[in-house]
Amino acid sequence: MKQKIIIVISIVLLSLLSLCSVRGNEKKLVAVHNFNLSPALRKLKISGWGVGEIMENKLTQTGRCRVVTRARIARVLKEKNISSSSLLEPQKFGKIIGAQYIVTGQVEFADHKLIATANMINVAHNTGEIAKSYEVSGIASPAELSVKLTKMIGELARMLTMTPGEFLDRGLTLMHRGDFQGAVEAFTYFRREANLPQILSLIAMVDQKNLRREAATVDLSGKSAGEALDYGIALMRRGKLDRAALVFYRLQQSRMARKIKNLLAVAKHGAKKQSEKFNQAINAAKQKFKQAIMAKNRQQQNSSPTTLCDSAVNRLQAFLNDPKNFITASQRSQIEQLISHIEKFRKQLFQGPTANSAWTIPHLKITLLPIKPGTFKIPNPLPVE
Repeated sequence: MKQKIIIVISIVLLSLLSLCSVRGNEKKLVAVHNFNLSPALRKLKISGWGVGEIMENKLTQTGRCRVVTRARIARVLKEKNISSSSLLEPQKFGKIIGAQYIVTGQVEFADHKLIATANMINVAHNTGEIAKSYEVSGIASPAELSVKLTKMIGELARMLTMTPGEFLDRGLTLMHRGDFQGAVEAFTYFRREANLPQILSLIAMVDQKNLRREAATVDLSGKSAGEALDYGIALMRRGKLDRAALVFYRLQQSRMARKIKNLLAVAKHGAKKQSEKFNQAINAAKQKFKQAIMAKNRQQQNSSPTTLCDSAVNRLQAFLNDPKNFITASQRSQIEQLISHIEKFRKQLFQGPTANSAWTIPHLKITLLPIKPGTFKIPNPLPVE
């Protein structure tokens, strides 16, 4: 009888432990609200509900959260006699739907630049606290807008579900590729998500308590820097601060990452140098182009507009083709637009004279002056040889 009682109690305890484990790993319930769109997007027949539907699908594909379907949202709103979710504030919308978090945002499109922002709002807070907020941007023409927007919403969905360690790994990878501006963004998000002050405090505690030998025994083999960081954060959140401190200290001393607190500064320095190099290249080309325009207008015989144009374009092409230069989509667009502008001007140099202006034959530097049609009289007779 006692054995039966013990078995029953064991089964109950195991069931409770299993239930707690499931609840502990339970994915957050998220609902997607409509996105606000700029007038240019609405003119192109893109709706906020449609963008929200893309976000819903992308969040579901991550497998990291439970997402309230649009069908369920529509059913609940109908039961509540609410005609549209856009009439509700995101926080109120979340409480009606029964979600823990609401994802909403906005998308803007102007001058071929597409900017998308996504916010994750904690419904439990009465003030509607934004738990996470990310922004991505890119260049797109109206023809490729739909594909580009879908890709950007997918990127935002991934970022909304990324861990601090994944942002750390992303920043290190981008910095290795030479994309320092992208690394700055990744490290900024990493610092925001990881509670860096507490991590640095725990790292300092290892030296204070003389636990360096214990930290050296921590095995992080097979883990990336980000995976090691997430492991330490998980220990920290469970209250195992001493163990977490050893992990963070070991990570700090390893070759997987430079000192954590310095990563953002290193990336910012690289981004600054990268920006300066880009500005030098494009400003030098603009200066050559300006000289070409002046040479054409002033008929300067000592300067060839075509040579100046060629020099400007060659400099820009060399910058684009140099594998050491990382170029963002926006920077590439600027360079390509300037090249197109210069080449258009260069072609005009070979179109010949017009009725109202003189024209210098390229390369030969022979200037032709316009003469009105009709007859004219030579004032002095030509010399006879």
